[in-house]
Order: sequence, then C-alpha cells, then structure tokens
Amino acid sequence: MTTVIKGKVVRSDLAVWDGIEPRVSRRDSTGGTISSLPVNDFVDVLEAYGSGLDFTLSTINRCTTALGSKSRTLVFRPGTWTIDDNVTIASNFTIRVPAGAVFDVSSGKTLTFSGPVLKESYTWTSGSGTVVANEWLTPSAFMATAINDADTTALTATLNANFTGTNTALGGGALDSNTTGTNNAAFGLNTLTANTTASSNTAVGSGALDANTTASNNTAVGASALGANTTGADNTVLGSLSMASNTTGASNTGIGRSALGANTTGVDNTAVGYGALIVNTTGASNVAVGRDALATNVSSIENVAVGHGALSTNTATGNVAVGHRALFNNTTAIENVAVGERALQANTTGNENTAVGRQSLFSNTTGTQNTALGVDTLGGTTTGSFNTAIGAGTLATNTTGAQNTAVGGGAMQVSTTAEQSVAVGLSALGVNTTGSFNVAVGFSAMVAATTAASCTAVGWKALNAITTAASSTAVGINALLLSTGGTCTALGAEAGNTITTGTNNTCVGYNAQASAATATNEITFGNSSIATLRAQVTTISALSDRRDKKDIQSLELGLAFVEKLKPVKFKWAMRDGTEKPDRFEAGFIAQDLQVAQAGAEWLGLVYESNPDKLEAAPGKLLPMIVRAIQELSVKVRSPEARP
Repeated sequence: MTTVIKGKVVRSDLAVWDGIEPRVSRRDSTGGTISSLPVNDFVDVLEAYGSGLDFTLSTINRCTTALGSKSRTLVFRPGTWTIDDNVTIASNFTIRVPAGAVFDVSSGKTLTFSGPVLKESYTWTSGSGTVVANEWLTPSAFMATAINDADTTALTATLNANFTGTNTALGGGALDSNTTGTNNAAFGLNTLTANTTASSNTAVGSGALDANTTASNNTAVGASALGANTTGADNTVLGSLSMASNTTGASNTGIGRSALGANTTGVDNTAVGYGALIVNTTGASNVAVGRDALATNVSSIENVAVGHGALSTNTATGNVAVGHRALFNNTTAIENVAVGERALQANTTGNENTAVGRQSLFSNTTGTQNTALGVDTLGGTTTGSFNTAIGAGTLATNTTGAQNTAVGGGAMQVSTTAEQSVAVGLSALGVNTTGSFNVAVGFSAMVAATTAASCTAVGWKALNAITTAASSTAVGINALLLSTGGTCTALGAEAGNTITTGTNNTCVGYNAQASAATATNEITFGNSSIATLRAQVTTISALSDRRDKKDIQSLELGLAFVEKLKPVKFKWAMRDGTEKPDRFEAGFIAQDLQVAQAGAEWLGLVYESNPDKLEAAPGKLLPMIVRAIQELSVKVRSPEARP
C-alpha cells in the first residue's frame, strides 16, 4: 500500500476528517492511502459524523463523544438542525454557525453552548425551546449585514433611532438614542446609548459613556468608563470605572481602573494609575500619576502628585509631590514641594516646605518653610521650621531645631535641636548636636564642635578642633585650627593656629600667633616678620579713669631705677629662621629688664607667657622715666645744684 503526502487539502478531504487524527486520510483509486499535511481544528459536523444528510441531535452527540476533550471548532452546515432533547456542548468546543444554519429547539428543551458561538447571521435559532450561548457576530458578518444597502436589519438594531452623519456603533443599545450627533464611535453594550446630539465621542466597553446626551469630544475606553457623564465635554479616560461618576466635569484625563472614579463636576484634572484621584469630586486642575496618587483628594485644586501613593491622604491645595509616597501623609498643608522617594512622607499640616531628594524632610509633620535638597536632608526634622539644607545628609537628624542653614555633604549632619546656625562646606559643623548660633563656612569648619555655641568659623578647617567652647571667631584657612578654648578671635590665614586651650586671645594677620598655646587674654597683630606698625596716631588710648582704680600711691621708682636700664642697639637673628631686615634697631633686652625690675615684677616689663620666647613692654617704662625727670628737675632747682 502506498502513502502519498499531499500539500493541499481539498473540500472533499475535509469532509471526511473526523477531528481525531491530525491528518486527513483516504483511499486512492489504486488501493493506497492518501494523507494530507496537518490541518487546522475545524470539524465539519454534518460531513464527518452525519453522512452529509443527518441534521439531528444524534449527529451532534456522535461528534462530541468522539472528540471528547479535544479543543476543536465545530462547523454546522447550513440547514435546520433538530434539537429534540436537552443537550450541553462542552466549553472545549468553539461553535461556528454559517449563515443559513438554524438550531430548531423543541418546546421544553434546552440547548446549551458552554464555549463561544461565532454566528454569521442574527437569525440562527428557532422553535419554542431555550438556547443558552455566549454568542458573537463575526466582524465580516456585521459588515455584510449592517452596511449592505439591501439589508439594514443589523444596522437598525444597533442604531435604533434616526441616523445622521458618520457614526459607528457595535453592540446592543450602542448609540441607541442618537438623533443628530455625528462622528461618534460606540463599541460595546449600551455604549453612548443615551447620546442624542453630541458629536465626536468615542466609547469602547460595556456601559461606556452610556448616560452621555449632548457632551462632545469625549473618549472613554473601559467598562462603565465615563458611565454617568451627561454634558461634560473633552474628557479622556482609559480603564474600567475610570471617571465612572462624572456628570458635567470637563477637560479631564483619567487612565487606569477607577482613576477619577468619583469625579462629578471637577475640571482640568489628570489622573494616571489605579485609584489615582479616585474620590475626587469637584477638585480641579490636579495631576495625579501613579497608583493611589491623590487618592483622598475630594475638592482641593492645583495639586501635582507623581508616584505610587504620592499625596495619598491630601485634602489641601497647591502641593507638588513627585516620587514613591512623597507627601504621603499630607492632609491640610498647602504649597509644599516634595521630589524623591518618601520626601516629606510624614508631613501633615506643615506648609510651604520644599524637599528634593530621597527621604528629604522624611519625618517632618508640622514644620514650615523648610528647604531640603539632597538625599536624607532634614530627614529627621519633625516640627523644626525655617531650615535650609543642601547636600546629601545635611541636617539629617535635626528634629526641632529651627532657622538653620546647612550647605554641603554632611554639614550639620547630626544636629538635633540646634538653632540659628549656618554651615557651608563638606562636613562643616558635622558633629554638632545642640550648639546654636554658630556660623561655619569652609571644608571641615568646626568639624569637631558638638555643643559649642555662638562661634564663627570661615575658612578651610577654621576652628577645626573646637568641641564645646563658645564665642570664638576664626576667619581664614586653618585659623584657630587647634583651639578648644573659647572667646578667641583670629583673622587671617593660619592666624592663631597654635592656640590650644588658651582663651580670650585675638590674633590679627597672616600667621599671627599668641605667645603660647595656652596663653590667655592676649592680642597679637601680625607675625614675627612684621617690621613696622603703622597708624595715623602714635599712641594707644587705655582706660585710666580714677573712678575705676584704688590704692592709688605715688610711684617710688624713678631715677635710680632708670639708671639700671641698659638701652642697646642690635640686629635680629631669629632662632626659628624668620628673616628680618639686616639693620640696627634700638631697644631693650628682655633679660636685662628682668634684672632691672627685680623686686618690682609687678611693673610687667617682661611678658613671660612663653619662657622660650620672652617679650618686652618698653612702653611701660614711661611712668618711671617721668618720675626720674621729676627727680632731676628738683635737683636742678635745688641750692646745692647752683654754681
């Protein structure tokens, strides 16, 4: 016996295919077998199981029994199929009913199709029995019957009213009441069913725009989308139940299931995402993008929420939230801006805050007019207000501290309740916790300060070591670099950078240094290279009010003391290598003055704060010189002095 594989299947071959084997086979004239290539899943019920003549229930039962659970499309030839008993055709079968095929169901009997039924004609059942089916009119059949000038039955059923213009309707009740509306498209059960004169609407989905009457230029895609809309125009919705309650609201956009679901009269809203603006009714000019964005907004206006849960509990106006759960807990606070994941997440009633960066102002609840730019900036602030933080981690742990400004990564990073401080620069005031009224500008300025207060540091590492002392001022690179004592002032690069625990010192000028690291109550002008001290006047006024003095006595030291002095001329030869002009100067030697004032050290002619570098105060010799002159004057006028 010979087997021939055929490349094509002819109608007579399909007629003998029983739907069980994947190929059609038949005997040829020589006694061999001809087999086709694999065919599709269509089974001709009448030809394969009814010998081409038997339009009865028996043929149908033979077919379904033989095929069992196989997924096949059963094609019923045109003719009247007699159904004289109850029968259910399983869901694994798709039913194809060509035009002319009719199921005649006897009285009291039920024919049930569990799978889909694709019919090519509106008339496919007869008899007084019951047919249960999920029936669909094939697109080609619809076009053939609804557009054919000779057959307007389907068109009349779909547009059961006066038809004017270029409308398209598919589905029971679609555009059912339309009178003069044009350029409408309705696809689905009862879509645009109440529409009368409105034009340029598109409705896709069961019940979409079903209450619309005169509103134009709406687009609704999804079951019950814009379902209650009557006169609201220029709306666009995509998703089941999106803007389902809208009546007169106009120029809204809703994309996602239940987006703007409760909106009634609100206008100019945009909602994208499941549940976005879901309870909004009259609120206008809002933008919500993301699941549950602006989910509790009812009547508030001009909010922008982008991200899952952004402004989720908001009922206020004029807020902007961009990021997952940004301004998530906001209720009545207004005019806040939050950009970044969980930015301003805990905010409830705090107004006029700006947070840009992941978890910036994360814990803020009622604090107002804060500005945070950077990851975790002002992240711990709860009720603190008027703070500004720019840079990752700046003011990250601030809670109630107010009126602080921090700019630079890690600036005031661990501050909690400090107030009215300014930190500009990487790690400036980086470990400050509660110290207030500080100003630190520059990399690592006041980097070690914890509770130090009322300090000012401007310059790279200025006041770098201070921790708890207060009221110091350092301006210049490394100014007061090692200082831990308070009430010091340094102005100039490297000024006072050798002071450690000394207090109440002032150093003015480049590398101006106190006499010693622990010196106190000193003022230093310039460094050791200074050769000239210039001013418009030659004296320094000092407090000398009698009312501020006691134990006033005549000075006893005079001519005898002056005679001990040893004025010298000299050239400088600095031991630290500092270069001085190679010229003579007049003055005193500190060690000589120590000898001269022996027993009267209270004169303070030698400053011994640093024993390795003695300093002289020749200006303090003036009282003794005056006394010496007075004594000489007396001698000159005495009789013994006369010739």
